[in-house]
Amino acid sequence: MSNEKRGKYFDFDEFKYRLIIRGTLKAVSPLHIGSGESMVFGPDSPVVRMYFVDKDTSMPYIPGSSLKGIFRTYTEKIAKLDPEEADLVCSPPNTCKGPDVCIVCGMFGSQTLASHIKVMDAYPIDDDIPVITKIGIRINRLTGTVGEGALFQIQAVAPGSSFKFEMTVENIPPNDKRAKYIVEIIDALQSGELLLGGKTSTGLGRVKLENLEVVKLSRDMVANREKPQTISFEEFKQEVLAQ
Repeated sequence: MSNEKRGKYFDFDEFKYRLIIRGTLKAVSPLHIGSGESMVFGPDSPVVRMYFVDKDTSMPYIPGSSLKGIFRTYTEKIAKLDPEEADLVCSPPNTCKGPDVCIVCGMFGSQTLASHIKVMDAYPIDDDIPVITKIGIRINRLTGTVGEGALFQIQAVAPGSSFKFEMTVENIPPNDKRAKYIVEIIDALQSGELLLGGKTSTGLGRVKLENLEVVKLSRDMVANREKPQTISFEEFKQEVLAQ
C-alpha cells in the first residue's frame, strides 16, 4: 500500500531513524502523581508506587503514560499556533480515525495509528526517595468558608528527588516538522515550564530535565554498520532547527 493511500505517518514497515533522549527529571517543587486510591489510615491521596519484588519494597515513580499525556497536551497547544496545522489538529478526547491523521496523532498515535513516541516509566535514581504529606483545606467556592470534611492530606515526592527519564522516537528524522515539536517539548521540560501530576495550581509539580544526552541511529548508519551516535541535546537541536 502506498503512503498516499495509507497516510504519510503510516511508516512502521520500514526503518528510517531512531532517537533516544535520556536525562534526569528532577522535582523542583513537591510532586504528586496520585494513585487514584485513598487510604483508610493515611493520606487521602497517596502517590502512585511500583512494587519491586527483588527488593521487597515499593517506590514512587512517574508513569510513562502520565508523561506522554502531558507531552501530547503541550504539543496540541503549540500545533494549534502553527498556521499550517491549526485547522487540522483533532479535538481531544477524540483522535483522528485515518488514514489521514493530524501531526499530533502522527506523533502520539490515534485509533488507527501506533505512536511514534514511547515514554518509559521514570523510576527514582535513589532507592530511598523521600515522600512528604501536604495538608490542605477545602474552601466552599460559593461561600468562601471552610467546607464540610475540609481537612485532607496529599502525599508528594519531596523537592530534589530525581528520576530516570527516557523517551524513544521512531521514524521522525531531524528534517521532519515533528522533530521541531519534540525540541519544543524538551525545551519546556528543561526550563520547568511543564508541570507534572496533580495540584499544580497550588505550586506542586514543577520539574526540570537535566543531564541530557541524545542517541541517534539512522538508516544510513545501519547500512554502513555504524554504531549509534551519542550527542548533546543542543547539537541535536541545532541540527533540527537548521532544516
